[in-house]
Amino acid sequence: NDFVAQGYGILTLGDNDVIPLHDVPAEDGAPIACLGAGTGLGQCFLCPGPSGNYECYPSEGGHAEWAPRGSGSDETQLELLKFLKIRFSGWNRISVERVVSG
Repeated sequence: NDFVAQGYGILTLGDNDVIPLHDVPAEDGAPIACLGAGTGLGQCFLCPGPSGNYECYPSEGGHAEWAPRGSGSDETQLELLKFLKIRFSGWNRISVERVVSG
């Protein structure tokens, strides 16, 4: 998984280099998730190892199944699913990676 380098790279970022997704303070030693959409959906996560230094682990989470979600699965999501089923008719399923990546 080539995204491991991205995972280690985020350890070098300062507070001014990131945009928080929620209003919760960072916690020292907490696990870190790293995601990025490109030609695929790169994913990895970092956890402190026995020495206290972060270790990075690759993930193939982009291969997870995509399905409409929400109250009643709104019409836009259902239409997107229909479109993707036709577009990728040679495949048995629609992965998250196919929805968010190029």
